[in-house]
Amino acid sequence: MFLFILLAIASIYASKNQSLEEAIANRRILKEGQIAIDEKKISIYEQITEEFEEVGDILDNQDIDVSELESL
Repeated sequence: MFLFILLAIASIYASKNQSLEEAIANRRILKEGQIAIDEKKISIYEQITEEFEEVGDILDNQDIDVSELESL
């Protein structure tokens, strides 16, 4: 009887320990996913910044009259 109780306690402890390991693994996966999302956001921001710089360079090289812009 005592052995059965000891086995049950060991089983419960093992299942809780496994759950903890799974939780840690899931948290690691979520953290890695968040890092990937953040890296993608940075990449998109850099791409948009480059596009705006190119447009700015094009506009700087154009001879645009301010009155033409005001008429739009």
